[in-house]
Amino acid sequence: MRNWHDETLKIIAIMVMVVSHIGKVNGIYWLDVISEITFPIFSYLIAQGLERTKNKGDYFGRLAVFGVLSQMPYMLLFDVRGPLNPIIGLFIGGFVLEGVKKYGLKVSLVIPVLFLLGLDVYPVLLVLIFGLMTDLKNLTLSLAVVEVVRMFLYNPWCFLGLFGLVLVKGKLPEIKLRVNKWVYYGFYPLHLILLKGVFQ
Repeated sequence: MRNWHDETLKIIAIMVMVVSHIGKVNGIYWLDVISEITFPIFSYLIAQGLERTKNKGDYFGRLAVFGVLSQMPYMLLFDVRGPLNPIIGLFIGGFVLEGVKKYGLKVSLVIPVLFLLGLDVYPVLLVLIFGLMTDLKNLTLSLAVVEVVRMFLYNPWCFLGLFGLVLVKGKLPEIKLRVNKWVYYGFYPLHLILLKGVFQ
């Protein structure tokens, strides 16, 4: 049985992501920063997906494949060479989450190592938070701490991530639209290619 709340979250996150990317490639800063809302949503969905899937190997396999397929369009659209695209970050986050569940919190020590290697650990931290925190108070506090640190390190708009939590935990009007999972996976690299063709 489909979870319509989570299906609605996917549609909202995708719509906000596309608007944000259009803003980014056109230099419209106030549109670019709204992407902060989407990271908590996608991280929550990854944690939930791992909890519900019957085959975690296949789940990780799909993330890995589409993460790799997205990397070149991501680099070309945003004219970057080093950063990995968010799907790979979410894949790593899911992998660390499963490691923590199986072997304990000592596995989370890999996070500072990833940071020192120059990787974006934000999606990794978020997947861990949503995968391990069930109490709303602890969840909110953990996410707030992460966002405050990011506000000091990067930019003040990072606080928008807390609105992502509001959407995750809030009651939303349900969009009962059946979308095949492959459409969701394929949308990310395809929309990057489309934006590259339209705007550049």
